[in-house]
Amino acid sequence: IHSRSYGYILTNMLNKEEMGHIVYRWRDNQLLLERNKLIAELYDECNETRNELNFYRVLLGNYALEGLYFYNGFQFFHNLASRNMMIGTDTQIRYIQRDEAVHCKGFEEILKIYRQEENPSFYEEVAIEFFTKAVELELKFSLETIGDKVLGMDSNSIKAYTYYLANKRLKAIGVPEVFPTQKTNPYAH
Repeated sequence: IHSRSYGYILTNMLNKEEMGHIVYRWRDNQLLLERNKLIAELYDECNETRNELNFYRVLLGNYALEGLYFYNGFQFFHNLASRNMMIGTDTQIRYIQRDEAVHCKGFEEILKIYRQEENPSFYEEVAIEFFTKAVELELKFSLETIGDKVLGMDSNSIKAYTYYLANKRLKAIGVPEVFPTQKTNPYAH
């Protein structure tokens, strides 16, 4: 459903050639590829060596994908809609974000139970290590693609929002906040 929604948005904005370029940009864009590889490699490792640690890492990867990776992009559209621009697109993005929030909540519950049943302090270290790398890659990507180029968003708000989300996600699974303190969402919309 998400892919169809994105496809609908793109077909209303671009011709078929431009759309194809955007859809397959992950192949050419080094930052996007590196960001995607972090999670894809978790799946490969888990398929090669099936154990609790690799399964936990896959859960963390899904959690970051659902609860961290898409959100600066979502904020781009919410930011435009807050200025009465691209309202229909923002509505589609809000539906997608609602679904991501549901998926994220599911992974939160699984991760909390998993940590309780296994070695909590060890798995805390694994979560912090993974989220540190995921945040680093999310910031590289978002600062490059959005950065200081969009009215209402800048490098500082992107960093603050990414840290806010990462801390919120870690706290939700019982892991201490590790990123520079950002207690509230920096975006009013």
